[in-house]
Amino acid sequence: MKIKIILVLACLWGGSFPISAQSSLEEVLTAVGKNNRALAANKHYLEAKKQSFRTGLNPANPVVNYDYLKGSPAEAGNQTDFEVMQALDFPTTYFRKRDLATEQSRQAEAEWQVNRQQILLEAKLTYLELIYQNKRALELARRTRHLERLAADFQKRIQQGDIGILEVNKAKLQLIQVQNEQRVQAADRALQNQKLAELNGGTPLPVQDTTYQTIPALPRFETLDSLIEANDPIVKTFEQQKVVSEKQVAVTRALTLPKLETGYHYQAILGQRYQGLHLGVSIPLWENKNTVQAQLAEVKWREAQLQEHRLEHQSVNRQWYTQYESLGETLKAYRAIFTSANNLALLQKALRLGQISTIVYFQELGYFYSSYDTFQRAEKEYQQAIARLYKFQL
Repeated sequence: MKIKIILVLACLWGGSFPISAQSSLEEVLTAVGKNNRALAANKHYLEAKKQSFRTGLNPANPVVNYDYLKGSPAEAGNQTDFEVMQALDFPTTYFRKRDLATEQSRQAEAEWQVNRQQILLEAKLTYLELIYQNKRALELARRTRHLERLAADFQKRIQQGDIGILEVNKAKLQLIQVQNEQRVQAADRALQNQKLAELNGGTPLPVQDTTYQTIPALPRFETLDSLIEANDPIVKTFEQQKVVSEKQVAVTRALTLPKLETGYHYQAILGQRYQGLHLGVSIPLWENKNTVQAQLAEVKWREAQLQEHRLEHQSVNRQWYTQYESLGETLKAYRAIFTSANNLALLQKALRLGQISTIVYFQELGYFYSSYDTFQRAEKEYQQAIARLYKFQL
């Protein structure tokens, strides 16, 4: 009679307990934040942008003119002119420009923070991937040992005439398959270690953890989404872009006001001297026509961008939250089965007593291996979904 058994390897859960770890999540994030080359370069770029925003805030340089005009005929005398001129925007312009520079610096900081969080999230996801790879390495090693013992036992039994060559070959094929999975998994783990080293500026960060951190249940989506919106630097970047556009409107309006010119003028001719103040004012007729309207249109565009991003961001957050809930239910169902009984021992006993054939045994064993692989992947994806939702905390 063919018995359908859901296999449970209680001993496999031993591979889920932590071993001595060289780099915890906090250590990984701290190291990457300190050593990442892109972050260091972007930090220098941020400082350069801040300095560039502080340029052009002062009046133009003063202009000094000196003219010495020799008269002809000689009786006409010589003429000397000397003047110092200073051009000025309308006084409020300089206050508006400084306000604009301050907001532009804040926008640059928000953009840098977006880049920083993305790099740290990538490091965190890689760390979680390495935990998965470590757990899988332990699991595959355990399967290899089990199948090696089984193949050796079958080899003895075939010599005794208890089983045929078909059963022995089946055990060997299962062993070859698991050994191949081990090689592929080792390459995957090496690739993830290399990726983490690159994020850490080329310095390796050995990760040996085989257990995920315990995370409390997430709050309701509406609560979590409001927290994300309040703290997410991408949202702040869009908000700051709108503020910068509004400040640019104020600067543009100030630039449409009359410009001033003041200075000192000295003139000497035929023994007579004239000196006094120079004052001038521009008449704002057409130089800055439509500039304010253009800036106001940009403010509306920035507002539309902000609202569009909020809707898009909420949709992405909901997708990750839905995945978190779905994977949580999947893990709950798997754990309920995996902790119910040690069905592997029952399966081995049934094989030993002849209640099931070797083919049925390997079918059930393969079914368990496939189910446990799915469980481990779901466990990793569950942790990564939470990491993405809590990206704003990095």
